[in-house]
Amino acid sequence: MLWNKKTMNYRKPDMKNAAWQNQAESLSREVSHLQGWFKGMRDNFARLDKMPKSRSAQRIFTER
Repeated sequence: MLWNKKTMNYRKPDMKNAAWQNQAESLSREVSHLQGWFKGMRDNFARLDKMPKSRSAQRIFTER
């Protein structure tokens, strides 16, 4: 429900906040830290997904 916009619970803020809080407690982190990490991962994936698919325009990526 945290990332899939097609689920019915995606737009329910009370359930989403509870899920973030549950994950934060299980990982011993702050909710804001997890949300920032998730946003960075999502943005990076979207950036990579938008890159050209042709071999001539491929870039060499580091391990990161």
